Amino acid sequence: YKEGRYEMPTVEDILQSEKDEANSRHVIDAMASEGLLVRLSHQYYIEKEAFDSALAGLTAKLSEDGSITLAEFRDMLGTSRKYAMAILDYLDQQKITRKEGDARVSY
Repeated sequence: YKEGRYEMPTVEDILQSEKDEANSRHVIDAMASEGLLVRLSHQYYIEKEAFDSALAGLTAKLSEDGSITLAEFRDMLGTSRKYAMAILDYLDQQKITRKEGDARVSY
């Protein structure tokens, strides 16, 4: 997760690459419980440091401009639309941001 930064592997990708899937699942869950990973969805986890960095950048952009589009957030992170969307969806669910048209604004 640390190497991937904003391009997180899916849980399935991790489990398939390991010999002991049950143990790997336990390790992922333990890392999330300890705050080392943030669970964005059933499919994606992100390393906490990368998440905090993305949130800081998003917060700065919202303070400055009042809104951010998916494309702007994707470019800010230097990642693909898929991963940027996973983070924004999580932030919407946590009521940190909300979607207004094609942009996100502070909740």
